Formats: sequence, structure tokens, C-alpha cells
Amino acid sequence: MTVLSKQPNNPFVRHLFFTKKKEYKKLTRKRKRNFHSNILDKIKILADSNPKAFWNLVNSIKSNRTSGSNEISPVEWFNYFHDLNKTNFSSESTSTESRIVADINLWATSGVEILDKPISLKEIHDISRKLKLNKASAKDSLNNEIIKISSISLAPHYVKLFNKILSSGVFPKIWSEGLITPIHKSGNKTDPGNYRGICISSCLGKFFTSILNARLNVFLEENSILNKYWIGSVVFT
Repeated sequence: MTVLSKQPNNPFVRHLFFTKKKEYKKLTRKRKRNFHSNILDKIKILADSNPKAFWNLVNSIKSNRTSGSNEISPVEWFNYFHDLNKTNFSSESTSTESRIVADINLWATSGVEILDKPISLKEIHDISRKLKLNKASAKDSLNNEIIKISSISLAPHYVKLFNKILSSGVFPKIWSEGLITPIHKSGNKTDPGNYRGICISSCLGKFFTSILNARLNVFLEENSILNKYWIGSVVFT
């Protein structure tokens, strides 16, 4: 880094710096993957051989990080986010919402095979493999590590649960709730306005909606509904 700062326009130095930087990032990602893989392997072994050690390990995975925002009282946080989420809807936005609801109701009555068919074991396994690790859990205390390892033996139960939700159209209330974690951006730490609120919702709920999202992406592509300029806003699971 010192050499680069002294010779910022030297092509050899720049090439060497960025090559090493790329190698470092690649190595870091590899070590991180190996670390998570080792944890999952250990969980698999302990699940049957040592239940106590299994739960000790699972509990140790849970995030205990704090945001450093304890200088602000819970009442202040509540009032801040309550006021922040107040929205005055215009007649135009209300009209748009009505059109969206009408379209959804039309699709719901007509039925779409790719969207409405029962969730399969394959979908459970495919999506569980893509779950990102080291993510915070919500009120149910279920994180992706637990879901990922449990899907090996509990997949049929996930299928039953998710299909019950899909067929009834009733989304669990707890999955609609989230824990807001304030992340300090800059400035005075006693000012709520200097924090960015991160909403932590249920990992199990996101597991379910990830399956629906994967289906929706297929539906949009197969029916050429996606505009090429929207591709950046599509979340592929």
C-alpha cells in the first residue's frame, strides 16, 4: 500500500497491488466458507452423538452483537421509528394500490401452476442450500444455520408446514414482525436520526418466501414479463 501511494501511476505496482488484493479477498472467502462448513459438519455429528454439546454449539452461533445504541431510551426509539413510518398516501398511490390488489385477485382466481402447485422436497433442499449463514435471527430465535442443518431430517415437515400456509393463504403473524436494530452511521450517538434501522425478520419466514420468490422469477421469465431494465431489482434465490 505504501509503494502504491508513492507510485500511484506505475502500471506494474498497480497491477501487483490489485492482483494481491484479489487473491486476499479470494482466500478470505475460502477460509470463511471452510469455517462455516466445519461448523455445520460438527453440528451434524453432535446432533446424534452429544445433544448437550449440540445445543451449546447452536447457542454459541447466535449473534450477541450490540449496536452501541443503548444511550438512547426505548421510548425515544419507539417514537422515532413510529414517526418515521408515518406515511400520507396520495390519491395517486391509493389508485395504484387498488390496481395492484385487483391484479392479484385476478391471478388468485385464475390460478397459475408454477406459483400455486404444492411445494416439493426438491424446493426445500434447493433453497436451504442457498441460505446465507451468519445472519441474525428474529423473535423465534431460528437462524439460517439451524434451518440449514435441520432441513436434512425435517424437510418433510417443512413441506407440510409451507403447503399449509400456501393453501390457506394465511401468513403467520410472527413472520410479519421484525426486530429493528439501529446501526450508527455517523455523528452524535444520542441522536436517533444518525442511525439506520435494520429490520430483522424471521429466517424461517424468509425461507418460505424465498421458495415463492424463486417460483416468481421463473414465472416472470417464462412469460416475458420482465423488462430488461428491471433486472437489477430482481432478487434471484
